[in-house]
Amino acid sequence: MAGELDANKSAVSQIADRVGPLMALPLLPARMLVGTVRELRAAIAGIGALGEVVVHLDSLQDNVLTLNREVTRMRQSVEGIGGEVVHLRETVEPIDNIDARMAEMSDGVTLLSNEMQKLEPHLVGLTDVVHPLRRLSARRARNAPGVLDSDGEVAAES
Repeated sequence: MAGELDANKSAVSQIADRVGPLMALPLLPARMLVGTVRELRAAIAGIGALGEVVVHLDSLQDNVLTLNREVTRMRQSVEGIGGEVVHLRETVEPIDNIDARMAEMSDGVTLLSNEMQKLEPHLVGLTDVVHPLRRLSARRARNAPGVLDSDGEVAAES
């Protein structure tokens, strides 16, 4: 029965079973053969494009490795800057405290200035009283031996 054609199978498929798939190609209709050739060309073109894709992927991988190194260096720099910012804050905080103390001192200086303005008329009056006494003590110093003059030296005897 192997030599007879099976009624359920087409003649082409029965022949292909006997001679193998490569030998059955000439028996295929021309339209199917053209379609198969087109599919083979598309597959070959795709395989050729795979080489280009591999080259591009390799280039991309090199770029990714370079970027990874740069990102690592940037992170280290950012961490270093973070440490410097902490140090800067530690340096600035005492200055902020100085500003607060200066504000307190400013209030004290204002109070002192107000008190000095109140005291100034009394000092002027005291100067008016002391000035004539200075003249008197200067005359007396010139006349008295062994008394210090205004320069701190002993007055000469007259």
